[in-house]
Amino acid sequence: MNDQSERIPVGDLYLRALGRATYNFVYLEWGIVWLTETLEPGFLHTATTLTAGQIAGRFTSAIMRLPDSDPDKEALVHLATSFGTLVEDRNRLMHGTPFTAPGGEQRLMYDGKHGRKDWTIELIAEFSSVVAAASIRASELRHYGIVGDYKLTRTTLRPDRHQPFAG
Repeated sequence: MNDQSERIPVGDLYLRALGRATYNFVYLEWGIVWLTETLEPGFLHTATTLTAGQIAGRFTSAIMRLPDSDPDKEALVHLATSFGTLVEDRNRLMHGTPFTAPGGEQRLMYDGKHGRKDWTIELIAEFSSVVAAASIRASELRHYGIVGDYKLTRTTLRPDRHQPFAG
């Protein structure tokens, strides 16, 4: 069978930005899955059956069960809020429809219950960058925050393994 994918009109730079944004989001999503698994052992086994929105909900629920004295709770709440917003943005991007913009450029337009958004290459790149920053933050919290010790013990903090975080 001949590859027909090149017959669908769209610029290579647009596709590259779209691919990077998609990959970055999935990378973040799995960072959230692993954080949730750390807070709620066994979550990993059900995560593959959930939507990103459901994963966001489970992550938020796991965080809310942490004591207010947890030094990473504020940062985790902030991450959960950011992830929820990014899920909505990702949905707007993935549920966009192709259209021809003024000037002839082919791109995606979201026009639905959450408003209207013309996904220019600049907006996709901005989304991708915000997602990457959230992913890096998720990784820092999982590997260097107190959360990283939850599987070892939920009561013992090993200060030698932690670095301070700004919330």
